[in-house]
Amino acid sequence: MLARKLTIAFASHSAMGGPFVVGSHHLARRFAAMGHNVLHLSTPLTVFHLAKSRESAIRHRLGVWFLGGSVREQGVLEYVPLSIIPWQLARYSPSPGDLFLRCLPSLPRKLAKVQFSKVDILLIDQPKMQGIEDLIAARSVVYRATDL
Repeated sequence: MLARKLTIAFASHSAMGGPFVVGSHHLARRFAAMGHNVLHLSTPLTVFHLAKSRESAIRHRLGVWFLGGSVREQGVLEYVPLSIIPWQLARYSPSPGDLFLRCLPSLPRKLAKVQFSKVDILLIDQPKMQGIEDLIAARSVVYRATDL
């Protein structure tokens, strides 16, 4: 019996349903199977990814963005943001969260719509997601370094 349903967001480097299955995918599915509300965000696409739209992984991520999110196995909500500026430029911004504010729609707006603006746990395993902790009000933030 679940004592309390948690709201958990993952900010990860790899989209679910793509060619790589990583730890955050397994954890997200497991938490959802336990009855928690789970969101899995992957690194944003940019307009430059459109040039690679023949690649199946890019097509999949674009499809998830176009649909406004996709419910995956065990009820995990997957979302892939689409940014108008690439991370390589956004990282020089004085505000690390700029990358997410310049998404279509802005990530804070999208998170509010799917009720993930406030979470119990924010798990980050992608250094490029720096600044997301300023946009998601989390009771606990965990940085889970992977592949080191």
